[in-house]
Amino acid sequence: MTGQTIAYVRVSSVDQNTDRQRFDGVKVDKIFTDKCSGGTRNRPAIPAKRRDAPVACPKWAYRCRHLVENLWARLKEWRAVATRYEKTATSFLAVIHIAAAADWIKC
Repeated sequence: MTGQTIAYVRVSSVDQNTDRQRFDGVKVDKIFTDKCSGGTRNRPAIPAKRRDAPVACPKWAYRCRHLVENLWARLKEWRAVATRYEKTATSFLAVIHIAAAADWIKC
């Protein structure tokens, strides 16, 4: 895909000729043309690509995901958690444990 030159030709109505738009001195590998006017909404839709299979997640976990998101939002109020201030993973996990315990006591 690298090294390809792609051109895009657009005319404002279906009756207009696309040949009058030239690419002088430019070698073009592929040309896309669009013959739609700005007044119409009849344009081809780009289909969504689903490359990944849906993740198998239990429904109860999906329903309660807001609880986990809220916990992380409260933990990020701690500056050391939000900025990952600690160098090692062990000390960062200790800060998360302290912040979670303080949040649990506060609730």
